[in-house]
Amino acid sequence: INAGTLSKLRRLVRSTIAELVTLQEHKAILDAIAARNPEAAAQAMRLHLTRANSLYQNVPSAQPLPAANA
Repeated sequence: INAGTLSKLRRLVRSTIAELVTLQEHKAILDAIAARNPEAAAQAMRLHLTRANSLYQNVPSAQPLPAANA
C-alpha cells in the first residue's frame, strides 16, 4: 500500500460520520457478547465487516493489506 492510498484511507475512516457508525457497530458487537448472544454477536460482526470492507473497496488505487503472518 502506498503513502497516498494510506492517507486516503485515514481520511475516509476518520470522518465524523464513519467514526460514529463504527462506534455504533462496535457497541452492538459488545452488547451482544455481554448478553451472551453469540448469534447476535456474529451477525453484528458480519454487518460491521461487510460495511467496512465495502468502504475500503471504494478507495481508489487501494491495494490489499498484507496478511499479518506473511
